[in-house]
Amino acid sequence: DVTARPGLGLLDAIGFRVPDVAAAVAFYRGVLGAVVIEDGGAERSRLRLANVDIVLERGVAAGGAEPVFRSQDIRALRTYLLGQGATVVRDLAEVPGGLTLAFADPGGNVLGAIQYGTSLAEGGA
Repeated sequence: DVTARPGLGLLDAIGFRVPDVAAAVAFYRGVLGAVVIEDGGAERSRLRLANVDIVLERGVAAGGAEPVFRSQDIRALRTYLLGQGATVVRDLAEVPGGLTLAFADPGGNVLGAIQYGTSLAEGGA
């Protein structure tokens, strides 16, 4: 019976397991500009990145969901990430309506970026 099913609310956070919480916090904070909102030391931390909370917990990365953030200049983001030593796992690629890019945090979790209204032809790869 659908009427008896409790509903889900808004997305609260995206959780990642990482082998080194401090290294992951340094990446999200230093490279991506996230703000630490709960510091759980070596075991767990919660950060806010854009309008999403990221929970980092010590453990083995299991893969899974890939959060995708909007970018105003995906080419500049790519250059910046490479300059910070980040690993680009899927380089600039066209999708309907724009360009995407995927990169990994120090634990191997993949994050993505998308810029709408542009193409590879509009600025080179």
